[in-house]
Amino acid sequence: MFENLRQDALFYHHLRFSGRQITFLSMAKVVSGSRGLLVVAVHRMCFRYTQVSPKGLKRWLYCMVVHLGSYLSRVLAKSYILPSTQFEPGVYLSNRGHIILGALSVGTGTIIHERVTIGRNLQNKTTPEIGRNVWIGTNCVISGDIKIGNGVTILPNSVLTKNLPSGVMVQGNPARIVKRDFDNSALRNTLTTDVCSFSNIWNKA
Repeated sequence: MFENLRQDALFYHHLRFSGRQITFLSMAKVVSGSRGLLVVAVHRMCFRYTQVSPKGLKRWLYCMVVHLGSYLSRVLAKSYILPSTQFEPGVYLSNRGHIILGALSVGTGTIIHERVTIGRNLQNKTTPEIGRNVWIGTNCVISGDIKIGNGVTILPNSVLTKNLPSGVMVQGNPARIVKRDFDNSALRNTLTTDVCSFSNIWNKA
């Protein structure tokens, strides 16, 4: 768990201070000023709790930390993650919050911006699987028994209910593929949510 948290913090640092050397001060700013990182950290503790099921005093301490952390996540970050969701190391959740995340799993390098809802649909109880290096823009809804491939880019205001192959860009309600074989690495190296103003993306696509 602690190694995963370290990878999360390094990912947040990279996005906030791109190209800057890591120092104690810069990392302290990231840790103390990133509400999204708080949500991720609390979730990792909750997930760990469900795996180890401690007993006695350790169980009581775990419960106190988990409940306090969950409360802070909801109040400070206005976000909620389903306890069973499995995170790979190095995942970014927006510090602006308003995220409801009920995915089955989320892959390394994935960025999820604010006002995003991910979970079940009305027809089934299975939740989405999100691959690695996925970029999810603001105001997106993702639901159902679907798999999102690696390197997928989901543009803001999209509603997704179908499987996506790796490397595609989708947009709309319902979401449709607008580009294939798209490299979203440049986009994932920033914290921009205004994709249209990020002209390099469209020039290279």
